[in-house]
Amino acid sequence: EKVELMLQALGAHTPTASMAAKVEAITRAARGITLSSESLDFSYLMNLDEDSQTAVLRFDLTEDAEAGLPKTLAKIRLVISSCAEAGASMLTIQLVDKGVTTVVDLKPAWEEEEADPAPHTVDDDWRMLEEAMDASIPASALALSPHHVLGLGLAHLSLSQLEALEELHTRLVKEVAAARMDAARAHERVVMQAELENELASRKACRELGLL
Repeated sequence: EKVELMLQALGAHTPTASMAAKVEAITRAARGITLSSESLDFSYLMNLDEDSQTAVLRFDLTEDAEAGLPKTLAKIRLVISSCAEAGASMLTIQLVDKGVTTVVDLKPAWEEEEADPAPHTVDDDWRMLEEAMDASIPASALALSPHHVLGLGLAHLSLSQLEALEELHTRLVKEVAAARMDAARAHERVVMQAELENELASRKACRELGLL
């Protein structure tokens, strides 16, 4: 069951009704995980052929309890993204559980970086803030402005205005936390990519010296 859960979470298999809730829970939990330097163990990289742009990755789930699957899923996704950036156009994933190996081919993909926004003025920033506030709460109807979001002039606001601001701040805290997680994952990809390039260079040098 662990292997099937992982395959559905990776999008390799079509989700089934019986596992949909578990797959969603594992996927959601994996999004909230950042990985430490232990992720930079390349024992899972069985082969990467630069000519055919293919890679073979092997992950053993035998020791993973179901509660540990989100961390493994986060690691596999990070590895897939890093291999894609290294030039792999097709990945063969081997998932092992209690000595039984399941093999699936995946076409890797990664998130492209957004282009830097065009420069804008302070007036543009203020207008964007007002538009964003109106999209979140009826700011214009409540006579709220961006400086209230910064905590200025709160003593002059009514109860309904303060309640609206509190709701907005609660939403902002969640969005900031999500953005922080995205930034942490982006940093992980940069570190993983650098380590992967070093690993591949080391293996290439060993092959040229006849050590592999």
